[in-house]
Amino acid sequence: MLAYARVDAVEGAVAYLTEKGGEHAVDAIGRLAATYFEAGKFEQSIRIYRLLQQRTPGHVLAPAWQQKIVSRTTGCSAAIKCSRR
Repeated sequence: MLAYARVDAVEGAVAYLTEKGGEHAVDAIGRLAATYFEAGKFEQSIRIYRLLQQRTPGHVLAPAWQQKIVSRTTGCSAAIKCSRR
């Protein structure tokens, strides 16, 4: 997963994890998004979080994915900052 994150190969990584991940594909793709997010690659992470929302809108982590998207698209760097506004 780190190899994909280092070269910004979002589509290839998601396709690979979807094909090979089986029942764990969503979790693996979520970890990839988190890796991008933690590395400051917000555009890539948001693309993946939005893809996860489209594919699995009822997933237990869907609200967390949405929070990550909102935190970066509203200019807030953390949920605490957003809640204080």
